[in-house]
Amino acid sequence: MPINEFSFIENLKLKFNYSDPDFIGIGDDCAITKNTHKQQLHSTDCLVEGIHFENFDENAYDIGWKLVGVNLSDIAAMGGFPSTGLLSFAIPDKINLSALNSMIDGIADCCTKYDLKIIGGDTSKSSGPIFLNLAITGYVDNKPILRDGAQVGDDIYVTGKLGGSLLSRHYKVNPRLKEMQWLSSFGINAAIDVSDGLLGDLGHICENSKCFVTLIENNIPIHDDAAKLIKDLKQFNKTPLEGAFTDGEDFEIIFTVPNNKSEELINNWPFNDKLYCIGNITAGPDNSLELKSGEKIKLEMKSFEHKF
Repeated sequence: MPINEFSFIENLKLKFNYSDPDFIGIGDDCAITKNTHKQQLHSTDCLVEGIHFENFDENAYDIGWKLVGVNLSDIAAMGGFPSTGLLSFAIPDKINLSALNSMIDGIADCCTKYDLKIIGGDTSKSSGPIFLNLAITGYVDNKPILRDGAQVGDDIYVTGKLGGSLLSRHYKVNPRLKEMQWLSSFGINAAIDVSDGLLGDLGHICENSKCFVTLIENNIPIHDDAAKLIKDLKQFNKTPLEGAFTDGEDFEIIFTVPNNKSEELINNWPFNDKLYCIGNITAGPDNSLELKSGEKIKLEMKSFEHKF
């Protein structure tokens, strides 16, 4: 049904209303914030109906949560803290108002959980699919964690099990903000979030750090139910390991740490979710996978890629 733009904006203003004197949010031509941090982080992600999600009416809350979560995962990968966000929609006439409100609830709940303030944005009518975008700002207390810091001899870790997007876990993104803030203080060399698949995203670290990797098959953590589903449903035409390598949208964090700090890392890790050491950084000449048999095979560091 058609929605009145200005009434919709007023509802957003009520939903994202903050008493913090450092922010002037929705309602003026620009939002106003105070910049007290030397190093700010900026990121943006969009979700497009038919590309990133289907069945909006059924999944609206989770889609709203995901829009925030995928952006926060980028902040997490840098060891940062989220601050503010600008939210933009392009919405068709046929939108279900109840579902739209449910999506806003998902956005608001994720923002509340991870302390992100929505301070502005834009709304428009769409003649095509639903288009959602969030641009966020954050900051770092320590040196930001980049992709280009991996060193030969580093151990490679991932913050959780992989392959979960197959079971729609990609909708309920839980960004590893606290874990990466802790790791930033601990001291790690490089990091990236797993949005396009383990191999492809780890490949970005290799490319930026000018290094190679050896992964250990026995150490790759795969969700048990995802592995079972792949085995049970033959149409996937891949093994559970291949799914963990290439499916993407796990939104865990891959990071590297000097080998001589690994024992200290594991002994002092303060979080319930287990860390997994999945391999190490090498000088090459190739990327490789050490199979359960002990044999090493060459790895192609490929990932999901949008084709335009």
